[in-house]
Amino acid sequence: MKGTFMASFKYDISVINTDVGKLNALSNKEINDLTIETQNAGDTIDKIRELIPQLNALHRSINNLIEATATATQATLDQVIELDDDFAEILEQ
Repeated sequence: MKGTFMASFKYDISVINTDVGKLNALSNKEINDLTIETQNAGDTIDKIRELIPQLNALHRSINNLIEATATATQATLDQVIELDDDFAEILEQ
C-alpha cells in the first residue's frame, strides 16, 4: 500500500509497519544475566561482576528506547496518513 504526501513525498506504509514490528520485537528481547565462570576468579572477574547489574540496566534502557522509537514511529506514520487523507480531500474540493 503506497501513498503520497503533499503530492511530492512517497512512503511505503508496509515497509514502515514492518520496521515498527521489528523494533517492537527487538525491544522485547530477554535480559539475561551474564554468567562468569568461578574458576580462577581474580580482581578482574570481581570488577566484571560489579558491572553486570549496570550492564543489565543499560540493556533494559536500550530496550525501552527501542520500544519508544517504535511507538513514536507508528504515531508519526498514523499522523502522516491522516494528513495525507486530509490533503487529498482538500485537493478534491
